[in-house]
Amino acid sequence: MLQKHAIGLLTPALAEIPWERSGVPLNASRLQTDLAVGRKYVREQSYEFLEHRCKISIKSLRPDKLLDLDEMLRSAPVLQEYLRSQLLDQPQLSGIFDRPTLRTLFERHLSRAGNHADLLGRVLTVETWHRLFVRNTVAQDVPLAAESECASPAVAGMPLA
Repeated sequence: MLQKHAIGLLTPALAEIPWERSGVPLNASRLQTDLAVGRKYVREQSYEFLEHRCKISIKSLRPDKLLDLDEMLRSAPVLQEYLRSQLLDQPQLSGIFDRPTLRTLFERHLSRAGNHADLLGRVLTVETWHRLFVRNTVAQDVPLAAESECASPAVAGMPLA
């Protein structure tokens, strides 16, 4: 208490700065300080309670996996064909990845010899990024948000090709 009073007398500007623990300045009244500490305590306790309740309710509503990508790749012919056309059949790939290795991974995944869905998804992401932002080409069959007026290269500060 004496320190608060001394700081208030010696450096009034410093006493006006809110204290990190309570959020009120040092020259605040005892009531303001107690209310701020009480609000902080109630906020922390309610957050812990609500976080626990939210975890329980979300676990009861959702399955273990929201999106089973490995099974989708194995069972959806449209998705398989899209992945094959984007990663294996295009002649102008980035050259970052070895095409025979990608083909082996894809075939092993389809034959259930391994689960490579995450790796194939990452490779597809890198190849798509390379096609859009390095080569500046957009696939004609897939509408993308990058074609909108807001995402044009001139707006993003990139020079037009």
